Amino acid sequence: MSTQAELDSDLQSSIVNAKEMQQFIGLFTPLSIRFHIGPIVAIATCPRRPLLATCGGQDRTILVWNLAKKSVIASQKLPEVVNSITFHPSGDLLAVGTSERLLLYSLTFDSLVLRSKWEPFSCTCATFSNGGHILAAGALIIKVISTYSGKTITSLRGHNLTVKSISWAPNDASFISSGIDGNVFKWSAKLWERETQVSLPTQCINALILPSSTS
Repeated sequence: MSTQAELDSDLQSSIVNAKEMQQFIGLFTPLSIRFHIGPIVAIATCPRRPLLATCGGQDRTILVWNLAKKSVIASQKLPEVVNSITFHPSGDLLAVGTSERLLLYSLTFDSLVLRSKWEPFSCTCATFSNGGHILAAGALIIKVISTYSGKTITSLRGHNLTVKSISWAPNDASFISSGIDGNVFKWSAKLWERETQVSLPTQCINALILPSSTS
């Protein structure tokens, strides 16, 4: 059982400092409606369309939002835990990683239609290449898939524990993966082999962001 002092400390640590929030004033407008029950565990934005996708950890529901209209345009309830979500650059496809499967949906005018699935595959992260022709999905291995044929191009091994993040280079010549084992790998998208490795064994790396100038 937690003591009252511990609970108070946890509460204080979860409150964003008012001064820190000042930098965001005017940049974002909070939506006046809420649809998820419980925390949101994954968020994805579309680079070419005003779309946002969210995944609920408790309700296990995917919601697709039209940011221009500030409304939900599609939803999908799943039986298993949702880990990740990512948009295809066009906004027409949505890849969802769950505790049991990797799912690929087509986004229609008002619904999500299942297009392909890969199971069993406990997918913790997935990212489309910038050109949209390849989908890389992580678990203990990294599954590289042709977006349009649905065929697996290759499976990459090297991480000792779960892969948590995959980020493509702007020219799609390579991508970088990181995992909770503290390893960061750069993979060639031509030879499908590991080019560079950085090991931080005392770190659990959950996410990576690549600058637009990365080659």
